[in-house]
Amino acid sequence: MRSLVRLLTIAGFVLLSASAALAAPPRGTAVAFLPDGKRVLAGSTAGYFDVLSVPRGELLERIETGHRSVNGFAVSNDGTRIATANGDGTVAVWSASDFSKQLTLTGHGKFVMAVAFSPDGRRIASGGGDMTVRLWDAATGAPIAESAGHGDRINSVAFSADGKLLASVSEDGSVRIWDAQSGAAVAELKPPDGNAGLRKVAFSPDSRRIAAGNTFDTFVWDLSAKSLAYKTAGALRTISYSPDGKRLALGRDALILADAASGKVENSLGQVLEQIGGNPAAMAVSVDWKWFAVLPDQGTIYIANLAEADAQPDTEACEYEELRDPMCLGEPCGMTKVASDGKCIQVTNASPRRVHVTAKLRCGSDAFLSLEPGQSEKLSTGNDCVRMRGDIIAIDVAYTKGGEGR
Repeated sequence: MRSLVRLLTIAGFVLLSASAALAAPPRGTAVAFLPDGKRVLAGSTAGYFDVLSVPRGELLERIETGHRSVNGFAVSNDGTRIATANGDGTVAVWSASDFSKQLTLTGHGKFVMAVAFSPDGRRIASGGGDMTVRLWDAATGAPIAESAGHGDRINSVAFSADGKLLASVSEDGSVRIWDAQSGAAVAELKPPDGNAGLRKVAFSPDSRRIAAGNTFDTFVWDLSAKSLAYKTAGALRTISYSPDGKRLALGRDALILADAASGKVENSLGQVLEQIGGNPAAMAVSVDWKWFAVLPDQGTIYIANLAEADAQPDTEACEYEELRDPMCLGEPCGMTKVASDGKCIQVTNASPRRVHVTAKLRCGSDAFLSLEPGQSEKLSTGNDCVRMRGDIIAIDVAYTKGGEGR
C-alpha cells in the first residue's frame, strides 16, 4: 500500500553481548503525535521514548528518561511540552523542542498509566495503579487535587475541550467525571452490559459527549442527560474524534472508523495492521487526522496516511457459496450456543463462567461479546447485527481473565 510507511524498529533487537541476550527485549507501550504532525513519539518498557519523523520514519532522538517504563504520553495543545506517565509512579514533563526534562511530579503510590494536559496547558491530570486521579500545576509541578473513587487501576484520563471536566476510566469498568478545577466528583457512568475494564476515554470536540472503550465495545454517552447514546465497536488502544466531531477512530486489533453521531462502523483499516511485526500495543491519530500510527508490542512501528487508507476498504472476499457453521475455537466452545433466529445470530453462554466471544467475520469488523453465565445476546458490528452463519469464519470463545498491571 502506498500510504504505508515503514518506521524504525522500536526497542533495539540487535543483541550486543551474551548477557544482553538473557534479558527480555523491551516492548512498545505508547504512541503519540506532536501537533505539528511531523514527529511521532514511541514509548517502551525500557524507560526510553523514541522521536521519529513523519512520514519518513527517521529516528531523530532516543530519550533516556531515567524512569521505569513509559506507559503513556500527553502533548500540550501548543505543542511545546510532553508529559510521560511512568512505571515508577512519576509523571515527567519535557520540552518538545530539545527534549530536556522540565519537571518530575511525584505522589502516586504505584505505576502511572495515563496523563493529559488541560486545553489551556495550565494543568496536568494523571492516573494509574493507586486508583487515584491527580491534578497538578503544569508550570510548577505542585499538586492541586487528589480524587479517589475507582476500584481498580486507572487506564486513561481526558479533559473536555472546554476545560471544565476531567474524565477517567478504570479496569473496574466505570467512567468517572470530575470537576477539572477542584477535582470534585461530578458523575459516574457505567456501561449497561457488563463490567469489563475500560481502557480509553475521550470527549467530543463540543464537550457534549463522552466515549469510553474496551476490547469489545465503545460506549458513548450524552453528558447533559448522562444517558447512553449508543454502543459500537471496541476501542482498546485509542479513541479519537475527528476535528469536526463527525467521525470516531477506534483502535482495537484494527483502526475502525465510525460515524460519531450513530456509531455505525464505516471502515476497518485492518489491512494495515496485518503487516506489523507483533500484536498492536498502541495506536494514535494525529490531531489533524492526516496520519495514524500503530505500535506493536515487539517489532516495527508503522505509520499510514489516514485518508488514503480509508479510501481502501478491507479487501477480504465477502462472497461465499453456501451457509455453513463457523469453526469454534477455545475451551468453552462446547458450552457456547450459536443459533440464528432467521434474522440475526444469537450467542448463548451455557457455561458457569463469564466468557468473551470473538467472531471473525468474512467482511467488515469482527464482532465481540462479553456474556455472563446464562446470558444470550445478538452478534453485531456497531448497530448492525450479523445476519447469516455464512458471514462468520470462526468464533473464538475464552473465559474472562483478570487485567494486567505494569
